[in-house]
Amino acid sequence: MPSDRAALYTIRPTLKIISQDGIIPVTLEADSAGPMTKSVLDLANLLDVLVDSNQTTVPSRGYNSAITGSWGDIRIGYLEPQKWLPSKAIEKYEKNATEQMLRDWNSAYDKLKSIVKVVKPVTLLSADEALNDGNMNIQDAFGRTNPFDKVSD
Repeated sequence: MPSDRAALYTIRPTLKIISQDGIIPVTLEADSAGPMTKSVLDLANLLDVLVDSNQTTVPSRGYNSAITGSWGDIRIGYLEPQKWLPSKAIEKYEKNATEQMLRDWNSAYDKLKSIVKVVKPVTLLSADEALNDGNMNIQDAFGRTNPFDKVSD
């Protein structure tokens, strides 16, 4: 989330391929440290340094070698922005700015559709659905009562 507000490139790595030492997680089941950079090249270079090759397969010539410029086989799933805007209770909306952002997002998705294999919206449970209309917290959803319990491997 911080990167999309600061015009940065980021990637959320698979859990456990980057050490979480020294990081206090909000939830052990979902938090994953990852780089935020000003360029794709910097992102690839940081992944080469951060990723534990004992936890996953790293490209033989590094992540940098995976930057081909081709988008042919990429599949993109996205959340429909108009359904996932922050609550008006936590963010004041400026109507014209919000409308422009929605137009720009949709324009970007349309452009991506012309250069990648698949671009389509994905559906997630709403916060109310996921939390049983406020009667369940995220720890209950994962069957844990202590948020600092270690997740079993």
